[in-house]
Amino acid sequence: MAHSIRLSGPWEVKPLDGLTFQDDGSTAPRRVQMPASWQSLFGYQGGNAVFIRYFHRPTGLKGQRITISLQEVRGDVNIRMNDTRIKEVQVGEEYSLDVTNILSNHNHLELQIHCEDMSAPCGLHRLVYLHIHEDYVRFV
Repeated sequence: MAHSIRLSGPWEVKPLDGLTFQDDGSTAPRRVQMPASWQSLFGYQGGNAVFIRYFHRPTGLKGQRITISLQEVRGDVNIRMNDTRIKEVQVGEEYSLDVTNILSNHNHLELQIHCEDMSAPCGLHRLVYLHIHEDYVRFV
């Protein structure tokens, strides 16, 4: 059994390499309510953007395994947390990763998403979750 925490709310979104927001042509980072499709943010421009979510360590942890679940991220995704490169994946459906050993008191999760084929959905379409697995307790 796992307790789940939604990492919804505002994410910082940074367009990279000349990519611009479709509403005003800006390249400046901004806070965006997620989830949101690539097309709603950048129109039909291909490119790279970083999606960053800051969060605190959940209270009361006593050795449980902690995972992050990406519910529906479309495109090539480079995943980093707390300046540690976790994995680079091509995600289409759900993807889960164990962050137990890199969780700190103040965390930042970075998803650098690369979208090229604008005929297919791209971006962060659904919520991202932090799961606390009660069925696993590591002796600390």
